[in-house]
Amino acid sequence: MNPILYLISYNFEALKEYFEQCVLKPECHKVNVVWLFIAALRQENGAKDLMYKMADASEIGRTSLVRETERYYSPAHHELIEGILRKYMNYDEEELGQQYDFIFNEYEKWSNNVLEPYLDSLFDSPVIKYCNHYVFEFLKIYSDKNPHKTLDWLLGRYMREENNWRVFDSMTEVLLTADHKILEFEQNDKVLEDAMAMLDDVV
Repeated sequence: MNPILYLISYNFEALKEYFEQCVLKPECHKVNVVWLFIAALRQENGAKDLMYKMADASEIGRTSLVRETERYYSPAHHELIEGILRKYMNYDEEELGQQYDFIFNEYEKWSNNVLEPYLDSLFDSPVIKYCNHYVFEFLKIYSDKNPHKTLDWLLGRYMREENNWRVFDSMTEVLLTADHKILEFEQNDKVLEDAMAMLDDVV
């Protein structure tokens, strides 16, 4: 067993001074913020505060921390993980934003009652502009469940990323998937009209 993992499990107090010193050294953040995240998952006393202190101190620290949330997600840890993701979505950093894109692979594990309010915030955050791949795969799937909500997120994102031709094809696929789902039940729909107007604007 790794000695740090052993101490996290059996004597976290002995590591606190070490982690406090690591906070002052950004070159140590990538790995050590992960140890603190594991300690926070175990609810070790003081671990969460140290974890946030380290992630707040450097881009590499918060990027590494957000990356780990994808690996360790479970409903039992939801409150901690959502707290981390909400805290750092407000940084305008490309590498960090790319980690948020990867996490779209994991959202099927979240219950709808917590997922939609969280995504309302994420789609209104600075990091969303760096999500250019997995986000669209997620939206295509989610449009079958809730096409109106999907279009709401997409239309809001488009307004901030106007003329982003790199993702035009992906945006179009989501729009058409959601539009077809809506048309199964409704012929006249304001959200649908807005979506089609958006397509007309960019074609």
